[in-house]
Amino acid sequence: MKRTFFFLFVFLSQLLKRREVCVPLKIEELSVQLDAWRAVTQTNNPPSECQREEFRLLERRLRPSDSVLVLVGADYVTGSNLPSHSDVQLSCFTGHRIQGPVFVLEDRKSAISLNDALMWAKVNPFSPLGTGLRINPF
Repeated sequence: MKRTFFFLFVFLSQLLKRREVCVPLKIEELSVQLDAWRAVTQTNNPPSECQREEFRLLERRLRPSDSVLVLVGADYVTGSNLPSHSDVQLSCFTGHRIQGPVFVLEDRKSAISLNDALMWAKVNPFSPLGTGLRINPF
């Protein structure tokens, strides 16, 4: 799930840079949040106190309220750890070879694993390519 939120951060950052979108967030704020997320979850260097505090705020916002029924955790597709056949697909998220079922995006060139497509669609119904089209891997 954390990986999906990271991709959402990057996706929103690209949208804010390329297009005028109506979201109550400035690119500077998003950059601070993305830097904090990276510092705490991905780097070997210790995060600063400001980054730790920003990360705590993000975690609090991501927690579902008691009144909302939310299924938390990763979704895994049966067979996702099996080797894929000879046509190798690279994930447009990670750049790594996709092992198991593949979800091809609307440009018919880009692909992500079906697991990543399901996780993405749980939190964002629009394509990660930024075309504004909806994806439905369910």
